[in-house]
Amino acid sequence: MTASTITLDPPAKVNLYLAVRGRRPDGYHTLETLFERLDLADELRLTRRPSGLTLTCSDPAVPTDDRNLVLRAARLFFQAAGVAGGVEAALVKRIPVAGGLGGGSSDAASTLLGLNTLYDAPLTRAQLMTLGGQLGADVPFFVSEHVVAWGRGRGDEIVPAQPPRRPLWHVLVNPGLPVLTQEVYAQFDRLPPAALTPSAADGTLLARLVQAGDPGPVAGCLANALEPAIEASYPAIRALKAALSSAGARGVLVSGSGPTTYGLADDEVHARAIAARLRRDRPDWTTHVARTALPVPA
Repeated sequence: MTASTITLDPPAKVNLYLAVRGRRPDGYHTLETLFERLDLADELRLTRRPSGLTLTCSDPAVPTDDRNLVLRAARLFFQAAGVAGGVEAALVKRIPVAGGLGGGSSDAASTLLGLNTLYDAPLTRAQLMTLGGQLGADVPFFVSEHVVAWGRGRGDEIVPAQPPRRPLWHVLVNPGLPVLTQEVYAQFDRLPPAALTPSAADGTLLARLVQAGDPGPVAGCLANALEPAIEASYPAIRALKAALSSAGARGVLVSGSGPTTYGLADDEVHARAIAARLRRDRPDWTTHVARTALPVPA
């Protein structure tokens, strides 16, 4: 008998590499990015109902109507799958909201995957990835369940990459800035084009270093073409990066369009020491320690 409730852990991601290759006819930018799945995760409980779509959330700042990707994903699933039914969704938020870590996209992906399980798998994973692309550029990566993968096109064309042989440890810091992704890309378009974006060769090298799993070489090759635009629009990011570096983090970088900024650590002990210092010095920031998501062995 099919279960009536499923609980999932939608994970966060960071962008280890992000290059902007131009503008598309649809107005989006053409991207090449290397996603890494982290063990920092929300919790999403889905319960089958005869009809209706409802959502509750632990964070009162998160909308629970159709502005939320969980409900939009559920609606899209039922339309595409052609099955009758509904869902009661309960979301516990742990990933910073609008932080550049893909939390909303991951919640949407888990909704698609969870509903497909609850309703006897009417759709293939490839079909779910296509649905995810209608919800957001990051959603197909989370549907794919790859630990590390390239995102091309809008970021929604997923090509798997080799995960690290041992997990990478990250210290993630969110300063609580209300960063607008559209503003970041508009600022990027105003910057001089020379040397704004890393080369494809840089990305290929980074992918090989990620597979080896040594944080030192990886830290030296992290890249985000949007970072100059983010710093131009939000100068406080420079202070955040300086604080992370001063605390001992390596290869400090903004994830995606921000504002969450991360650095690599040598191991878990090093990561927790960095985080402890930042929490002491800047309690107004939200600081997390996270590692590459399982199934990478410890």
